[in-house]
Amino acid sequence: MADEIVLTTQKWLNKTYSSVSNFQQVTENGCTGLVNNLCLNLGTTAPATPAVISAIYFALFGVR
Repeated sequence: MADEIVLTTQKWLNKTYSSVSNFQQVTENGCTGLVNNLCLNLGTTAPATPAVISAIYFALFGVR
C-alpha cells in the first residue's frame, strides 16, 4: 500500500511535465525521498507512513 497523496502527486508530475525535455520521470510508488531510498535499500515497498518512518528512525538512531 502506497501513500495515496504522494502517489497522486508523482503521477501528476509525470503527466504534467513529461513533455519537458530535461524532466526526469519520478517513480510512481507512493514513497518519498529518504524513505523511498531506504525502502529500496531494505528491499521493501513499504509506504511512507508515520509508522514506517518511526521504525526506520528507531533502526537508525535507537530513539522513538
